[in-house]
Amino acid sequence: MTSLRTVTTTLLVLLLAAGCASTEKRYDKAGDLEAEGRYAEAAAYYIKVLEKEPGYEDARARLRDAGARAIAMLMDEARAAEARSDYDAAVRALDRLEHLIGEADGVGITLQEPDGFAAYRAAVTADGVRWQLARGDEAEREGRWRRALDAYERAATYTADPATRRLLAERQAAAHLGWAEDEAGAARY
Repeated sequence: MTSLRTVTTTLLVLLLAAGCASTEKRYDKAGDLEAEGRYAEAAAYYIKVLEKEPGYEDARARLRDAGARAIAMLMDEARAAEARSDYDAAVRALDRLEHLIGEADGVGITLQEPDGFAAYRAAVTADGVRWQLARGDEAEREGRWRRALDAYERAATYTADPATRRLLAERQAAAHLGWAEDEAGAARY
């Protein structure tokens, strides 16, 4: 009986020590990433540290700093992608920014959205949808049905607006119908 208690206690102490080592490794990894200028990744590691040890004050301070820098970098990334009409990359950067803010909030750290973020995101999303619609239209005129469908599907990932999603679903249905008509006209059943 005593040996079972001793073994159980020893295992518990080892597990707790391993958890602390894991937290320290994550904290160190976050610091390394931060030193490399990889702020979004560093912030994600600081969040993992705080999920395990919510009272780790240094990790809280580092998350505030790395998070603010990550937000600035993600906005720069979104703007650069938008400037080259790479709306997939722009929307991904904005999604990562929002995700970071939400994850930080989950461990009690408030990271500030950039000024005018909601309006900027709405504009990028609208531009991206218009751009994908134009790509889809062009592809349909050329009879490149898969490309048209890809454009409409990609545009649908940019927005949750019901009217826009309905329009995209209609465009997808029309592309499917056009493709089917082409196949039937070529006797490819």
